[in-house]
Amino acid sequence: MTVLELAHSKTPEQIASLVTTVRSAIPYMTSFTYSHRARLVKPMISYDLSAFAVSFLPASGEKRRAQIAAPADQRVVEGDQYTYHHLRRDVFNLAQSTGVEVESRYQVPSAHITLGRYLGEEDH
Repeated sequence: MTVLELAHSKTPEQIASLVTTVRSAIPYMTSFTYSHRARLVKPMISYDLSAFAVSFLPASGEKRRAQIAAPADQRVVEGDQYTYHHLRRDVFNLAQSTGVEVESRYQVPSAHITLGRYLGEEDH
C-alpha cells in the first residue's frame, strides 16, 4: 500500500536524482509502520476514470480481529487515535526532512491498494 508518492511523471534522470537525495532515509521510512501503527478497516472496491482499487477507511473504535505483538525493545505508537492520516503526515515530514520536494499526483489522501490502471493507445 502506498503511504506517500514522492513524484510522478518524471524522467529517469529526475527520479535518479530524487532517489539519491532520499536514499539514506529509505530504510527508516519503509520500516516506520513497525513502530507507528495505523489501523484500516471496511475494505471496498473503488474506481475512478484512471484506475480501480481496494480502498479502506481509518479505524475508529471498531473491534480488532487480531493483536500483533510489538518488538520488546521498541516504543510503538498505536490505537485508533493514530490514524492513516497521521502516518501519511509523519512519512511526508520524514521525506521532506531529506531535502526532497514531495510532488504527489493526488492531493486528497486515500488509503488504497491500486489493482489496475486503464491504458489507452497513447500509453503504448
